[in-house]
Amino acid sequence: AGNVTIQQAKKVALNFYFEKYMQFEGQIMYDQLTIQSVHTKTDGIQNFYYVFHVNKGGFVIVPADDCLSPVLGYSFKHNFVADNQPPNVKWWFGQFEEQVRYVRQKKLTPEIKTADQWAYYLNDGFELNKPVKSSKAVEPLLTTEWDQGWPYNYYCPETPAGGSGGHTWVGCVATAIAQITYYWRWPDHGQGYTSYIPMSHPEYCIQSADFENTWYCYNGMVDHPTTVNLAIAEYSYHIAVAFHMNFAPGGSAPTTSDSTGYFLKFLPEDWYYRDNMSVEEWKTLLMNTLDTHFPIYYAGNPTSGAGHAFVCDGYQDEDYYHFNLGWGGQSNGYYTIDNIQGFNYDQEIIPNLYPDSLQFTYPQYCSGMDTCLSFEGSITDGSGPIHNYLNNTQASWLIDPQTEEDSVTNITITMKRFDIYNDGDRLSIYDGEDNTAPLLAELSGNTLPDPIVSNGNKVFIEFITDGQNTAPGFYLNYFCEQPEWCSGMTQLTAPSATFEDGSGSFYYYNSTTCLWTIVPGINDPLTLHFNYFDTEEENDLLMIFDYETQELLAEISGTYEDPPAPVTSPSGKMFITFTTNKNTRANGWEAWYDINSGIYENKSNYEFSISPNPVTSDLNIRFALKSETKVNIQILNVIGQKQARIFEGKLTSGHHSISSNLSHLSKGIYFIKLQTENGITTKKMLKL
Repeated sequence: AGNVTIQQAKKVALNFYFEKYMQFEGQIMYDQLTIQSVHTKTDGIQNFYYVFHVNKGGFVIVPADDCLSPVLGYSFKHNFVADNQPPNVKWWFGQFEEQVRYVRQKKLTPEIKTADQWAYYLNDGFELNKPVKSSKAVEPLLTTEWDQGWPYNYYCPETPAGGSGGHTWVGCVATAIAQITYYWRWPDHGQGYTSYIPMSHPEYCIQSADFENTWYCYNGMVDHPTTVNLAIAEYSYHIAVAFHMNFAPGGSAPTTSDSTGYFLKFLPEDWYYRDNMSVEEWKTLLMNTLDTHFPIYYAGNPTSGAGHAFVCDGYQDEDYYHFNLGWGGQSNGYYTIDNIQGFNYDQEIIPNLYPDSLQFTYPQYCSGMDTCLSFEGSITDGSGPIHNYLNNTQASWLIDPQTEEDSVTNITITMKRFDIYNDGDRLSIYDGEDNTAPLLAELSGNTLPDPIVSNGNKVFIEFITDGQNTAPGFYLNYFCEQPEWCSGMTQLTAPSATFEDGSGSFYYYNSTTCLWTIVPGINDPLTLHFNYFDTEEENDLLMIFDYETQELLAEISGTYEDPPAPVTSPSGKMFITFTTNKNTRANGWEAWYDINSGIYENKSNYEFSISPNPVTSDLNIRFALKSETKVNIQILNVIGQKQARIFEGKLTSGHHSISSNLSHLSKGIYFIKLQTENGITTKKMLKL
């Protein structure tokens, strides 16, 4: 064996990337490629492999010993992530490290084929090569890039330490199976019921799943969820329970094996073991399976501890196979499976995971009308990934997620698979609630369309086919963008103003932190009043501080039938924070502030009242002065802008009453500002 320097490895990485990119991705000039960063896997004494991140995207893994193939893995899309790897990913890359240790301990020399490959990729004139585009490939079958951690583990047992997001891991086996079964979008619902107590952690109590009575919401699932997706979380948890997952903070492992058949209504599994086959036989089995568009459940077993699982779902040539590692897309790529002389892999696969179409109806073709209420979801013609849709189909979907609690500003539709016969069959997308709305797109053919965006809060999709020819159909994801409520820091400087959590008539968001400073520029006490208040009572907190002294003046949460008591800052300045947790939401709150009227009345030598309040037309303003003074009375809006002047002049001491007709004002909240030579005070007024 011979050590490979980082300079040699870099040359191999660039040459290999250039060749494969030209073969499978498209045209590129060699001098356009640069290495952005390198990660060296080492134990401080010896190097095992190098990972080069390329500027065009993706990575190349080169071993630090020339007994191994020049490239262990690569990707054009995903990043290699070395930190915080889940157990199955650690094991995957640990195999490369163990191979290097093995060849060095055995003092092996490169095989002729391997030596020739190294010589080829270390060629100085590689940029003069003109690689021919290759068609011997299957693009990754899975479009999902799901994970074991938060929020996929939303329904897994809570744990005070370890795990992800306060919950145990779903488990790599369940994540691999979930991605394969979602690929088929099956089962519609399972069969049977099971419950158990995790062996290693009985304190997690009973884990159970009622497969028979749970209908899985595939239209609510997506390839890359952007928020907590309860449909995916339930699906992943049920699959974990089907395998009696031994949930644990450090990683969850199954305690049963053949669970897809009964609970999930799949055909009986066939297991194949790598140690029983030659490398060429193993590769042939993988390629033949992938050519039929069946993703492969791929498992590996360490010398001790639980096994690990992945999905093999594509290949490029016969040497590199695409693996979805179940880590949110991180480190997904094409990897070599060549065998090192005498190295025991102990790997196994299930190549035939397919819905039990003998006992149940599959595929379940689309028909009729369906309504999609999720903020992110997916829609398909129902034929599945290997069948064609039916003739004479008439199906439609209304994407309509807006509710009284949540608002939608636009909807984006992204096609993931698309092949509709372009003479008589069509997929129409409308910017509204039915097919009378403006047409956004009418699609057919087999070219993947660009994303389609509606600036409304409803989209209607219609799929119509004739009685002639069919094709594989379509699979799309949609995402609804929601407005941004409060965020970051807001500074309020008006003498009086009304503000809120930002959500208006809708609910505020989870996992939010919003800040306000109130600095009117008047060095007198300031009082904050509430119009309404409704939050989750334990974790969603409004905290009010004196801006100058940093003293906590109030901490408010919960639901109030009557608004909370006013809060006064002696310095006349406030700092306010509103934080929410990741779970429960509510209506939120609205508040307004003004200069402390009690203090100002003493300083200004007058009493001050307004009536009626609320007011529709005529407003009476009453006040008393202890001495002669100039008086200015104005109406301000909620951001402190003058709307009208009611009175300006000098008045003698005594009681005064001034009336003003406010019919010209729009409905809303206003402030009556009374200013004398001695000070200012305000009163909040509601105009109906």
